[in-house]
Amino acid sequence: MPYINIIDQTASELKRIFGEELVLEHHSSYNEDISETDANATSVAYRKKLACENWDDPIVVTTTVQFFESLFSNRPSRCRKIHNIANSVVIFDEVQSLPKHIILPTLSMLKNMQRVMRTSFLFCTATQPAFEKRDRFNGIEKIHPLIDNPSVIYEKTRRVTYKFLKELNPVSITDLFDALKNEKSSVLIICNTKKPVKELFELAIQTHENWENIYHLSTAMCPLHRKSVISDIRNDLQAGKKIFVSSTQLIEAGVDFDFPNVFREVAPLEAVIQSAGRCNREGKLPDGNVVLFQLEDSKWPDKTYKTSANHTKSLLQEDISRIYHYDFFQKYYSQIINLFIDADRNNIIQARKKFEFQTVNDSYHLISEPSKSIFAYNYSDESRSLLHSIEDKEVLSRDDYRRMQQFTVQVYRSFLWQNQEQCKMMSQGFMVWYGNYDLKTGISVKPIDADKLII
Repeated sequence: MPYINIIDQTASELKRIFGEELVLEHHSSYNEDISETDANATSVAYRKKLACENWDDPIVVTTTVQFFESLFSNRPSRCRKIHNIANSVVIFDEVQSLPKHIILPTLSMLKNMQRVMRTSFLFCTATQPAFEKRDRFNGIEKIHPLIDNPSVIYEKTRRVTYKFLKELNPVSITDLFDALKNEKSSVLIICNTKKPVKELFELAIQTHENWENIYHLSTAMCPLHRKSVISDIRNDLQAGKKIFVSSTQLIEAGVDFDFPNVFREVAPLEAVIQSAGRCNREGKLPDGNVVLFQLEDSKWPDKTYKTSANHTKSLLQEDISRIYHYDFFQKYYSQIINLFIDADRNNIIQARKKFEFQTVNDSYHLISEPSKSIFAYNYSDESRSLLHSIEDKEVLSRDDYRRMQQFTVQVYRSFLWQNQEQCKMMSQGFMVWYGNYDLKTGISVKPIDADKLII
């Protein structure tokens, strides 16, 4: 799966069906980045053995990052589980989220696994990417669709109408918020980065009389916090309350919301369609309302995202009705892939052929700017108690790491550097954030309230 936030609910459902003992969740990055040459080698090796899964169970639920970076890794801690992928079925959820800049080495690896390891692959998505082999693109020769006449089904399941806010001319946060206030029913707004998401949430709080409840969702919140907020949102929607939700793109995959109105910042076409999947999802309304907008001084997660978003914008401005046709996405994806046709820029495929395993390991990354896991000490009394119960242990168990995961937030290394006085590296190899945690928006650099300092 592409995101950690949807693993818990999927694993929970699989455990309900098949039984707790048959399903393994693996999405913690703890201890996998400890150096193999650590001076305390014996202790480190033991901790790794406890923390690193070997994928022995019949059903494994893991992240796309964990799966592929293990396949391309040269490190024993990651490679020791690879043999268990042989003769298995691998199901990729939201396969359209695979980064385009490394799609060629990724597909090359899948083809090798299918031939050598007899592994089968199932791609699941509402927006199937153009992975087939064609002129100038060495993709997959045979992809067998599971659905007959998808274009017919696509037409019959249409549930939303797409619109532009001010013809996609750049708008300020204030102008955007004015448009949101005019909606007479619940609104979900999705932005590309955390800053506008938080700004819109704070504006909504200031004018709270417009909505019964107001929510914020982003990766600045730990998994337990996000799950709680998602549950509250679902309950409010089922109760028919008028609510406001400001979210990053984490909401686009695996979160089954059903809003009458969705506002989406200009994004790659697959992200736009995934966002629309949160609108009139159950088809109970005559029509859902999806509004695309462009913010002034837009920020982007990365250059590939920006390129794809701008291409989407130009295509839709020419003719917005294209988005209602099944074949439009395949044409779009083929065009985007052509922009990255020489995307094996780090020569990963050639390095694999030459058995240059260190080069492959160093070159293949699904995430361009690696993040670090930090434990949010001040999220709750439970998080504080958990840390106090394990901080003096010489060796942490697998269960300890699983319990820690629900209070863990992924942050960029620059954040750690800028706020290092509020972080501490524990002797067991994990980082603790002792700074503020806002119970609405997650990790915060604001000073901690005095009452939180009394422990």
